[in-house]
Amino acid sequence: MEYKYITSESLEFLKQLLNTPSTSGGEKEIAKLYSKYMEPYGNTIIDNMHNSCCVINPASEFKIMLDAHYDEVGMQVVHIAENGFIYFRKNGWIDHMTLLGQEVTIIGKHTNIDGVIGKKPIHLSRADEKYPEVEDMWIDTGLISKEEVGRFVSVGDLIVYKNNTRIINNTRIVSKGLDDKIGVFIISQVVKQLSTFKDQLKVGIYGCASAQEEVGGRGCVVMAQRIKPNIAFCLDVGFSTDIPGLPETKYGHMHLGDGVVICHSCDNDKDLTELLKETSIENRIYYQSYTSLSPTGGTDTCKIQLIGEGVKTALLAIPNRYMHTPIEMCDLRDVDAAIDLIIKSILQLNGTL
Repeated sequence: MEYKYITSESLEFLKQLLNTPSTSGGEKEIAKLYSKYMEPYGNTIIDNMHNSCCVINPASEFKIMLDAHYDEVGMQVVHIAENGFIYFRKNGWIDHMTLLGQEVTIIGKHTNIDGVIGKKPIHLSRADEKYPEVEDMWIDTGLISKEEVGRFVSVGDLIVYKNNTRIINNTRIVSKGLDDKIGVFIISQVVKQLSTFKDQLKVGIYGCASAQEEVGGRGCVVMAQRIKPNIAFCLDVGFSTDIPGLPETKYGHMHLGDGVVICHSCDNDKDLTELLKETSIENRIYYQSYTSLSPTGGTDTCKIQLIGEGVKTALLAIPNRYMHTPIEMCDLRDVDAAIDLIIKSILQLNGTL
């Protein structure tokens, strides 16, 4: 499959993003990865929360912020039992029924260690135990004592799903952490392309990767307060409605492979959404229109909108199946369309197109 912007080289960077552990509060290493990749394209900054930003044309008074988050849902160690089993809590919003039997990696201070999530066998469980809560599960590393486990693991260590990135049926990417590292990847490619227009740009471009979105949209607030943008385009994933049990009469149309999603809610400025729609039509970019399930909230967009005297914001989404599980799925054709649309829209705002 050939894409307009996605290359084999850029796909390797996407895989690096997906395979770098970064559950909320543990974004230090992925901030370094993003910043290093972006260094050839602008001025890079990592702040105290491990948000990262790449800036083109910082002297411009008109600032466009691009935001996506690179933290992923995960878990955190609560207790190590005498028999070596590790008890944990969720770090971010996870359907705990998807945890059973999963392979995980515990991010230790000196080394990482793999394990599996277990519970009492279903054959020996009472009726009320067949669907256990998180506190009834544990992580088994194969080590048999608290002393052995304690050489590698401490209370407070973060836990992520084991790396599992793969591409199936040519265009579908399956992995943990696509929410929202796919958005960070899009921003990286937009900034990379816009850097070639550096001498023509009249606007400042701030390609931001934010921390701690999954625990309340915290990192984007710190960055937006620092940048004070005039406009912000936010990138995140959305609930794909092309699976059983999601009638479009209630949930709308958001399908894998049908294009980038232009969202409509109180978080989305009407002028910006109209610009995105018109740019899509003029440039024959596949897009979908989607009314959000709630009038506001759910992404960084609603947080950035309220910074200072208010920011014009627009949310673009990539359809995602099985969100907040180890097997999230997106379509790379939608990703390529998103890159194309943001580039073209910014060049419109810049007066280049």
